[in-house]
Amino acid sequence: MQSKYLLSLSLISGLSLFSQAQTGQPNIIFIMADDMGLGDVSSINKEAKWQTPNIDKLTNHGVYFTDAHSSSAVCTPTRYGLLNGRYNWRSELKSGVHGGFNKPTLMDKERLTVADLLKSRGYNTGIVGKWHLGVGWHSTTGNDVKGGRYFKDIDFKKKLYESPLDHGFDYYYGHPVANPAWIMIENDQCVAVSHKIIKAKPPKETGVYDLPVTQDDDAIRMLSDKAVDYINQQSKNKPFFLYYPLSAPHTPIAPSKNFVGASKFSKYGDFCIEVDWAVGQVLNALEKKDLTENTIIIFTADNGSSPAAKVYNMEKKGQFSSLHFRGYKADVYEGGHRVPFLVRWPKVIKAARKSDKLISLNDFMATVAELTNYQLPVDAGEDSFSFLGELTGQAPTTEQRDNIVNHSIQGKFAVREGDWKLIFDKASGGWSDKQIKKKMSKKEWNNLPKWQLYNLKNDPAEKQNLIAKYPEKVAELKELMTKLLKNGRSTTGPRQANDHPVKETGKGKVPGWPGLGWLDNTNGIY
Repeated sequence: MQSKYLLSLSLISGLSLFSQAQTGQPNIIFIMADDMGLGDVSSINKEAKWQTPNIDKLTNHGVYFTDAHSSSAVCTPTRYGLLNGRYNWRSELKSGVHGGFNKPTLMDKERLTVADLLKSRGYNTGIVGKWHLGVGWHSTTGNDVKGGRYFKDIDFKKKLYESPLDHGFDYYYGHPVANPAWIMIENDQCVAVSHKIIKAKPPKETGVYDLPVTQDDDAIRMLSDKAVDYINQQSKNKPFFLYYPLSAPHTPIAPSKNFVGASKFSKYGDFCIEVDWAVGQVLNALEKKDLTENTIIIFTADNGSSPAAKVYNMEKKGQFSSLHFRGYKADVYEGGHRVPFLVRWPKVIKAARKSDKLISLNDFMATVAELTNYQLPVDAGEDSFSFLGELTGQAPTTEQRDNIVNHSIQGKFAVREGDWKLIFDKASGGWSDKQIKKKMSKKEWNNLPKWQLYNLKNDPAEKQNLIAKYPEKVAELKELMTKLLKNGRSTTGPRQANDHPVKETGKGKVPGWPGLGWLDNTNGIY
């Protein structure tokens, strides 16, 4: 892989240094909620048990994509796909998520990210919120950081040896994993920890201060303040990109005291209302800076709502966070990865409309590339297709998405083309399996077909498995999945290599694809 910096420089050579000629480029704010379903947005779900008026402003004055998907049903892999325009399972991450102390090996420093791209086009780039892609902690022992809940062997005196600053961002404030109130980082330095949770207090000379909270109950306010500060510091003469991955309504479900009881329904509903408030803070900041007109705001989520939100109890009371779709976070079913995706851009989008176009969060990279007239190199954005034409209302000028692969927490795959979806597993591949097993005998569970085939147009709730009825469609989609994997890309272009951890087998070390056990890869060629 070529250096991303050399690629960027070669693409802008001979151009101006982004002075007045480039100031017409729109600002871009990408807001991503954490574990929030389609049905949790009141403009999408008219029967929602709470209101989200600020998020609704985006629906009512922008484009609502009804068929938008995160590439995975859990946190880390979705974030990888968003920033790299590439399916997570092409990397080392083929199941699960990163922990807080994993070595930062997932994000290749030489791989182009959306932030790199926009930075090369003259943008200021910032991230406020949850990173969850690995950072470079130093250890007090000289060995690998073990971490654990109490951060006992972290050397707080040293700067991180890797952070979002190494992946195209000029500024970072946020937390490395899911529990934000435990620890906060600014740029490449830990600046705050909660002494009530992290027992090892950083030395006073580090300047690391105590976060006076026990859980997440003030994290959204802290992140919101930083996001607004970032916007306030921007100049009208230089475009900016703010990636704002919120930490809510992820567990622990702990809305701040100003929002407790706000939904009059549940703590999860209160937390969703707090997410909406955070979106409102961004909208207000843009209005005060007179930046609304030419700022693209995207609101989405990294996956569906989590069962930890007591979703089954909420369903009994009429709140369906996945709407009529099956499953929740972690599942390969639609409820695990079909997410709200709303785009407002007043300068271009003049009236509210819906788009039924199939899109992935991975498509953000190709979209901003087309927006800024950036030619992606062959080894970047391998699974990213531009949806810019859906925003402008103009005919697309680039290759368009006609298939998508989704991925569960267990590394189980689903491939879709048109209305047809093939799941390479007998059930959800995620947390809903527990609920499924409750409703059947052990024999019934064991006798489930090993794969599932659904027609989403006729059966969006994925209730009728057509695996036995349409063997030719199964073969067709199986062949498509093999092709997408072998080529190392889903876009048109030269074949690219997938990244492989290896696993021991009877035939020696070969690349492992835990969710594709049927794949003949004994020679380890893909």
